[in-house]
This record gives sequence, structure tokens and C-alpha cells, in this order.
Amino acid sequence: TIRPDQVNVLAPQEGIYLIMRALLSPGDAVVYTAPAYQSLYEVARAVGCETAPWRLRFSPAPVGDGSPPPAASFAVADLRRLLDSLAAAGPPGRKLLVVMNLPHDP
Repeated sequence: TIRPDQVNVLAPQEGIYLIMRALLSPGDAVVYTAPAYQSLYEVARAVGCETAPWRLRFSPAPVGDGSPPPAASFAVADLRRLLDSLAAAGPPGRKLLVVMNLPHDP
């Protein structure tokens, strides 16, 4: 059971700031979905973290043949490459945080 004194009610900006300040240290790395709410990467940068965007992939536009409209998705293979690269480039024990926020408005 959750007690009232265990609940925090925050505006998104305050929550992002507090969580990132609590979880991250200089030298850690953050992967964020892009496009992104600016605070999701700027607060991490201000802490001294390396940041890397995990960018949307877009399917080709339809050619008018009744095919589905263009779609956007995140490729897990892209995330794996980002995480592997950041882990290899950083010191041992470096924390890697993945931040996903869709749509990009907290």
C-alpha cells in the first residue's frame, strides 16, 4: 500500500530535473528519443552527461496505390548500437539511461 507521504506531485519540468539529478552523475550517458522534450537531454548535459539521440525512422511515403500512410518507428537495433557505443566509450561502471517520451511533451 502506498501512503500519502510516499507520493510526490510535480510539474513535468520539475520531475525531469529531480529524477535526473538523483539518477545521474557527471560522465554518465543518456539516450533520448528524438525528437524530444528539450529538458530530457539538456538537464542531463547540465549534469555533465554525454547525450545521444535515438532517432525515429520513417517509412517511405505512399505512392497513391492504397498503401498505408508513412509510419515512424524506433529501431531497436539503433538503440543497441547507441548503448554499445556509449558503454565502450565511457569509464567502467558508467550508468546508461534511456529516456523515452512519446509524444515529446511530458
